Amino acid sequence: MSGRTIYVAGGSDERAECHTDIDVLTGAGWIVTHDWTMGPEWPENGGRADPLMSATLDYNAVMSADYFWLRMPEHKSEGASFELGVAVCMRNMRSVRQGDSLPGAIIVSGPWARSIFARLANLTFDNHKLALGWLLDLAP
Repeated sequence: MSGRTIYVAGGSDERAECHTDIDVLTGAGWIVTHDWTMGPEWPENGGRADPLMSATLDYNAVMSADYFWLRMPEHKSEGASFELGVAVCMRNMRSVRQGDSLPGAIIVSGPWARSIFARLANLTFDNHKLALGWLLDLAP
């Protein structure tokens, strides 16, 4: 995948809000590398996912996305934190291979200031609506 691809990370207890933003991005022409909010692990989808399969899908989707948006959840999330780490590593590897003229960015929104690792993002926004607005109107 290339171009305007994105992975949207967030806490599972804010899954509905993440899904709404994923729908908005998709409607605006973004390619979401994986919509984890609709995965088979959720009760309404059967609740019978293989945890390794779910983790692998998320990991691969983060690695293949040009943009990564962490909707920093109100409550800590090991999964979202892990995904941010993968995105930072991928950005750094791409930069070494391709130089600084890369499309894409790591965006963190919401209560980002409580995380030292959120400071590794390219952009931070104090609320999710501002981040979504940037992605819809200003992202290269």
